[in-house]
Amino acid sequence: GAPPGAQGIGGSCGISNDGARIVGNTFNTSGKTEASVYSIPDAAWTSTGSLGFNCDISSSSGWAISGDGLTVGGLIVAAAGCDYRGLHYSPSAGLRTLPTAYFYKPTRVNAINANGTVLVGWNDDYNGLRQGSIWTWNGTSYTQTLITTPSGAKMGEASAVSADGTRVFGYGSFGGVQKNYMWT
Repeated sequence: GAPPGAQGIGGSCGISNDGARIVGNTFNTSGKTEASVYSIPDAAWTSTGSLGFNCDISSSSGWAISGDGLTVGGLIVAAAGCDYRGLHYSPSAGLRTLPTAYFYKPTRVNAINANGTVLVGWNDDYNGLRQGSIWTWNGTSYTQTLITTPSGAKMGEASAVSADGTRVFGYGSFGGVQKNYMWT
């Protein structure tokens, strides 16, 4: 029952470790898509909600779910003018937006660790690079780490994180050649 990605609908399907919860998108009452979680045991969708803004047909999109199935990450329209930010949602803490290291530049969550405390994805820089980013949630605030090489070169977007949150995987350019990387 989830709308497919296209025509302004973003997102990527993800599933919890036990296979009981799936992240995707549903339409809200305004006809815009919102990041949502489908519970297989309950046969029901639960929306993360939105901040009341949209761009195209989307107000938010789901891109990741934690291993325990309790935390969702993705992209949300945070303000008028298609101001995109990373989305972080859990039923206990509600809907939050991720900070950006570059003023008025978008962020997005691509993956979440098992318990929902480490979110990885990207933060656009001022030159259009989707720089790899890690957000660590301590229950009250975020610590953001931009991924760089030991020499300080920016790395491309992060696409996966280990269950314990200590290893991040992504891809970037090394001497002009695209390669996968692991950051610890």
